[in-house]
Amino acid sequence: MKNFKTFFYESIDVATNKRVGLEHFHTMKSHLFIDWIDSVKKDAKSKLKNIKSVLKVDGLSFKFGKDINGKVFIEGARTGPQFDIGAFKSYAQSKQSIPEIVARAAHYDDILEFFKFDKSIMTAVPNNTKIYCELFYNPMAHSSDSTGIQFVTIKYDKAKLGSLMTILPYGVFDAKTGQHHSDEKKILDNLYKQSNPKVKIIDPSLKMDEINIETMINPLDSLLKDKEETKKILQSRKAINKEHRQNLLTIIQTVKDSLSKHLLFNPAFCGLDKLCEPEKGEGIVLHLPQGSFKITSDEFRNAHAAQKENK
Repeated sequence: MKNFKTFFYESIDVATNKRVGLEHFHTMKSHLFIDWIDSVKKDAKSKLKNIKSVLKVDGLSFKFGKDINGKVFIEGARTGPQFDIGAFKSYAQSKQSIPEIVARAAHYDDILEFFKFDKSIMTAVPNNTKIYCELFYNPMAHSSDSTGIQFVTIKYDKAKLGSLMTILPYGVFDAKTGQHHSDEKKILDNLYKQSNPKVKIIDPSLKMDEINIETMINPLDSLLKDKEETKKILQSRKAINKEHRQNLLTIIQTVKDSLSKHLLFNPAFCGLDKLCEPEKGEGIVLHLPQGSFKITSDEFRNAHAAQKENK
């Protein structure tokens, strides 16, 4: 599925929030991973619990909201905020885009029109507020049958989605500044109350029960005995440290890989089945002190890579 070409609408009332990609858990920098594991062993007795985690879904990275005067807008992953119905399609046509891109742009206009005239959902969004979400808009689906809908790579359970669209909110921002909104929780709680069969609004948050990872991280004990020296070697580019550094990296990567597989779709995460069977989903996102990291399945990554090659 081709991406809609980038364009920006400059507005003094709404800041453009640029898309920020997530790093894979298994590619976390080794010195950061060592710090995290050290804190888990010392502070949590090698147990993971109550880590902020959310579903990673395969939809449309999207934002919608109201400016300071209450005017409704939407914002794509690579566009600025747009207020005028027809702006997306007009831009695509002005660039003499292929029919597929023009049709995709027209869908964005349809979504904007929906938000402008749907009173129930937008009443939960105060002025000067932007909702960052993943959105499934059924008319944009790649394929659909009686049981499932596929938007990009993952086939989701049709019965768990809205008949028109599904919204998974991941954050609330001050529209003018682009900073996190101080009333995020209150706004999200009100937004979830507006969920209905046509437009389902689903909380992507997962509840994490306790996971004991002691045996999995024990191979790092020798590295943690002198953590600062280990980190020094890991970040060294001196030839004399090359072999030692590579040995450390190999040990750490083995632990990261095994831990990734253990955490992915682990039943200790409650809520993995919100959109489809857990093992058929894309994965999860963990919010750690060292940053936010995604864990996705090999099947998803392979299928996603194959789709890119075929474009």
